[in-house]
Amino acid sequence: MKFKTVLIASTILLATTASATDYPRPIQKAVEAGLKVVTDFDTPSGLKGWVMQKNGQYSIVYTTSDGKYLITGLLIDSDGNNLNAEYARQYVPKPDYEAVYKQLGRVASITEGAKNDTIMIYVFFDPNCVFCHMLWKAMQPYEQAGLQVRWIPVAFLKKDSADKAVALLTAKDPVAAVAANMSKFNKDIESGGIEAEANSPQDMLDKVSTNTEIMNHFGSSGTPTIVWKDNAGKVHVTDGMPRLSQLPDITGLPEQKIEDPDLAQFK
Repeated sequence: MKFKTVLIASTILLATTASATDYPRPIQKAVEAGLKVVTDFDTPSGLKGWVMQKNGQYSIVYTTSDGKYLITGLLIDSDGNNLNAEYARQYVPKPDYEAVYKQLGRVASITEGAKNDTIMIYVFFDPNCVFCHMLWKAMQPYEQAGLQVRWIPVAFLKKDSADKAVALLTAKDPVAAVAANMSKFNKDIESGGIEAEANSPQDMLDKVSTNTEIMNHFGSSGTPTIVWKDNAGKVHVTDGMPRLSQLPDITGLPEQKIEDPDLAQFK
């Protein structure tokens, strides 16, 4: 069988000495650092693949055939295919969306749009996320048409993300604060338009941290992450800015007219 040439992107090589442990030495070091081995698998390139887990987050790494080096990053074949994505579909456990969804009613969030939650979605967002800014703009016509959006602030993109998230949650008018953050978003430096809280209370920082953990439990790789139930009650999760054509399926509403030039790229 002829295998495709494989390229490694963004790699980190960790030199080690031989070890008699069950795992190659680099993997053993990762385990000692708190990661858990979920499973391992072979790849056509001769690398050994490993699914690692920590705090609800999964990652895929590789070790060389001699077990002396650990490689992180994308595994891309000669046709440009992202093999990490394929291996994730095969070997990374699928989150129990139903169980995690039950936690969303208790998270710190900001409700925008319709008062009635008959048509409702959840959105995890980082205050400094430019694609969250785009999604907020796209959601405005749907909110006017009867959608309720519960915006759940998380923090991981920038140093002031957590303090901005706290500022949103503790604002006198959180809905207005979200609108200010999004409408005044600085796309050039990818920074939300709200001022960060100067002295964030620890209990509020903890709430933002909990939000981030719950987002991770949905298996999300970034923001925005949208969570919703379809008419049959099945939970769906998608991360990243969706195509505008996908919004009716996500919101359960007819397609709304969106003329914002910033959103043309998502048609």
